[in-house]
Amino acid sequence: MPTGKDDLSKVIAEQAVQGEKINNIEKSCETIRECLLGNGKPGLVVRTDRLEQRAKLQSRIFWLMFGTTFAIAAKAIAEMLGYSVP
Repeated sequence: MPTGKDDLSKVIAEQAVQGEKINNIEKSCETIRECLLGNGKPGLVVRTDRLEQRAKLQSRIFWLMFGTTFAIAAKAIAEMLGYSVP
């Protein structure tokens, strides 16, 4: 028949196991935080922001080039059809 000391020992042992699990979770959270925010270097948040800014710039450049090409082509077609284009 278990005694009170046995039960207490089991509770203490279980608390130690739970404490180790909590420490492991805290270490994992810290590692994830360092990956996201960086640890003296750009983290994923900064790197993702830079990629998004670059994609926006590339999109603007693409549409500028597309519009310019379209305008030149439209002018050439209009001139071939005999319209006077300034």
